[in-house]
Amino acid sequence: MSRLAETTVLDETNNRQPIVHKLHRKLALAFADGLTKQVSGRSAFRGPGDWSSPSFVTPALVDLRQRSLLRATLLVLGSLAAALLMAGWPNDRPSLKLAVPSLVAMLGFVDTFRCLRRQWGFYHGAVVLMLYMNVMAISIILFLFLYPYGEWLM
Repeated sequence: MSRLAETTVLDETNNRQPIVHKLHRKLALAFADGLTKQVSGRSAFRGPGDWSSPSFVTPALVDLRQRSLLRATLLVLGSLAAALLMAGWPNDRPSLKLAVPSLVAMLGFVDTFRCLRRQWGFYHGAVVLMLYMNVMAISIILFLFLYPYGEWLM
């Protein structure tokens, strides 16, 4: 028996009763929920190879439902590097292939924006700085994308 379960308290009749901790209750519910899931109104056992199994942990870098500042930064800087390689600067030629890094960088900007918190703090300030970095990277990518089409500049 665990140490938490051994904790007791006196009830109204001065009998010792074990305290049921919220942590134990949450763990028990999570374990029970992890073993079964509702499949068309009935419960089915989740096997170890099931993706929805609680033993399978998806990292935040891959899970698009979770916010990830690292994923957003990698998207933006990776698309900037790809745009620089694809453009062949300074011999920049018109290419529609640079639209892909532009869109990926914009998705990274949106992902960075999702990381903002409502309450101001140092993390919030750092995310704002990352947003400024994303804007600069997107402007460089758009410059590489649109500059060859601007024949009026020459």
